[in-house]
Amino acid sequence: MFEKRAGFVRPEETVALQLARAEERGADLRHNHKVVGIEPIAGGVQVTVINTAAEPEGKGEGEETPTPEVFTAKKLVVCPGAWAPGLSEETGIPQFAERQVMHWFSPGEEFAAYESGPVYIHERADELQIYGFPASDGEEAGAKVAFFRNGRPVDPDQLDREVTDAEIAEMRERLLTFVPALGRGEHRASRACMYTTTPDTHFVIGRHPGWDDPNIFIACGFSGHGFKFVPVVGEVLADLILDATTRHSIDLFDPMRFTEVRAAAWKGGNNLVGENA
Repeated sequence: MFEKRAGFVRPEETVALQLARAEERGADLRHNHKVVGIEPIAGGVQVTVINTAAEPEGKGEGEETPTPEVFTAKKLVVCPGAWAPGLSEETGIPQFAERQVMHWFSPGEEFAAYESGPVYIHERADELQIYGFPASDGEEAGAKVAFFRNGRPVDPDQLDREVTDAEIAEMRERLLTFVPALGRGEHRASRACMYTTTPDTHFVIGRHPGWDDPNIFIACGFSGHGFKFVPVVGEVLADLILDATTRHSIDLFDPMRFTEVRAAAWKGGNNLVGENA
């Protein structure tokens, strides 16, 4: 399929703009804070965090950790990203973080054809996909390409950001069979990132199954393709916070769709089991 009007969004610039607009409207942004506790309280939720930016690097014996800060709110949405698997003991949600690698190659003499070329996905008979973007940042930056669903499980606190020669060679070999100008071209850069994946690759959006509390919601498991849905996911979460319901159909993303979640909720006496049985 070819969509003549298709394009792409730059996530970094988009996120920066969203944060700026949120701050303009009164949001209190706290970067580099690690959540170490969430507890329902009368009329709301209590969240305990530690400012990781204030932690001494390579903290030795006798050096104190930062004093935890405690925040209270009427409602809470937990969006842990790649750290969502760490909540599995509380929620039972089956998910894992994957290390994925993105590459940039320069097409050399054929740069003009790639500068304004399409966004593409190519799938082989073995179902291993690659996807790529035009070289819109110039020949020196190259064109971005990556495998889809070809990562390995990773601890998000221990992400290996070093990309190996073997990983670069694997991508080059694949490019030679489909977009040979990139495969023959100069490797410009590679970076590691993370996906958070559920068994069915669908999102998790709804009441937080770890607590039988109408004030706590969860949004995670976006499996590397959640960014393009940010506007509607934000609207859904705002609906849930304000009205406890949404006009959008989100049954597909119900945390209780997993038997592991229902089992954990049942064990904890959570009445969400009855609501979603």
